[in-house]
Amino acid sequence: KAKARDVADAIARITGLETRVAVLGHIQRGGRPTVTDRILAARLGNYAVKVLKDGLTDYCVGLKDEELFTLPLEIAIQPKKIDVEKYYALIKELA
Repeated sequence: KAKARDVADAIARITGLETRVAVLGHIQRGGRPTVTDRILAARLGNYAVKVLKDGLTDYCVGLKDEELFTLPLEIAIQPKKIDVEKYYALIKELA
């Protein structure tokens, strides 16, 4: 069974590009991964591979309300607009 480092090494060897391995649980949540983090990483990774096999590129995958979904990267990277007025009372209280 191939490990992430083995896959990264193969990609580097074939493409000549530097590759790095990232542990999704560490990136997404911070700290040591819990069982939930590992399951989330497995689900997202598995879904990402299925999406690629279906021919979709330039998409990210996510999870909302226990449902996996895809989102075009051009939308995913847009800055989020936050309604500051909605949180004004909290901001004032914490200041």
